[in-house]
Amino acid sequence: MSSEKVKSAIKVTEGKAEICFPDLNSVFYNPVQEFNRDLSTAVIKLFSKERLEDKRKPKLKSTSNGEDDGTDEMCEGLAQEKSNGKLTLDTGKIPGEKKRSDGITILEGLAASGLRAVRYALEVVGVKSITANDISADAYEMIQQNVEHNNVQHIVKPSQEDAG
Repeated sequence: MSSEKVKSAIKVTEGKAEICFPDLNSVFYNPVQEFNRDLSTAVIKLFSKERLEDKRKPKLKSTSNGEDDGTDEMCEGLAQEKSNGKLTLDTGKIPGEKKRSDGITILEGLAASGLRAVRYALEVVGVKSITANDISADAYEMIQQNVEHNNVQHIVKPSQEDAG
């Protein structure tokens, strides 16, 4: 795919993204899935927002004798657990996961044109990085071009690997 083809490409605008295709048959694009992409973007927005809010909440403390110090009321609604005199939070963190203080990381394993990854980069606050992967050489090249076209190369990293 040359840059000349991209200049005369078919452009599809969805959400805040503008994706270029040399034609609608070259790399997989399913316009019927727009609702699915809208929904996944909304869910990740909510997840990222809640994760950022959780980081801003005060840390719970416990007294040295294991008695409740009243912090339960400060963090109402969070899953809490008392054991052995210590108060802990269930943050949903996977054991052994590195703490990410600067955003979430997303993998789009079957990216095709990169449309979903570009939308996430443009529409979701709190994203650290996105890997947009597709094993197809044509798709990989299109992902690169669409990432640059939408100026999100600081967030979206194209990849050409087997997702399996």
